[in-house]
Amino acid sequence: MVMNIVDINNRIAKKTPLLYEEILISSDTVLYIVEINNLKMIPDFDRYISLANKIKSNYKNEKSLLQSLAGKCLLLHGLEKRMNKRISEDDIMMEKLEHGKPYLVNHRDIEFNISHSGDFAICSISMHSTGVDIENTDRKNTDILPLKKTFTCKEREKYNLEDFFRIWVMKESYLKMKGTGLSYDMTKLETDEINDVNFYLFNFDKYIVSVSEPIICE
Repeated sequence: MVMNIVDINNRIAKKTPLLYEEILISSDTVLYIVEINNLKMIPDFDRYISLANKIKSNYKNEKSLLQSLAGKCLLLHGLEKRMNKRISEDDIMMEKLEHGKPYLVNHRDIEFNISHSGDFAICSISMHSTGVDIENTDRKNTDILPLKKTFTCKEREKYNLEDFFRIWVMKESYLKMKGTGLSYDMTKLETDEINDVNFYLFNFDKYIVSVSEPIICE
């Protein structure tokens, strides 16, 4: 098997500005996106607030609180669509794996992953392991220099911003799919050698997104 990168920019609705979107990634995976200052764009948002507040999370400031709330409301909406019913507290009971990846205690057949950056939050819902990452690409070179310490020697040669953010979101989404997160040494992960995953990539506005899911052999 070889690494499979799928450009899905043609699946993104040409909305300006993008406030809320649902994207079919594959037959098993759906991605939800929302602009965090427009949470009411999420269908039934008002109904999700009380449930969302029952999901524990950490945040540093008002913006990170809003990002967290956006991700949780996307999760709740996505779960309702996947389960085809109104969800309850029992449906969102969670535990964490060894390296911190959360899972649904009463729905082990449903996987999810959340990411946020800047003014956007995203959430993938899948029947398989899934990982997502979104990054704001509107940064100066000096802003990304510390992050380049996470690249392999070969990847450090790819210094333009487009390559940098593409590699970064691919690594993040892959490690989140695997459940290791940033506990894994990224300098040992060569993206060109990953051969067990499909990467779905797209850009909008000043953001880049990667969704990872395992290659399933029929």
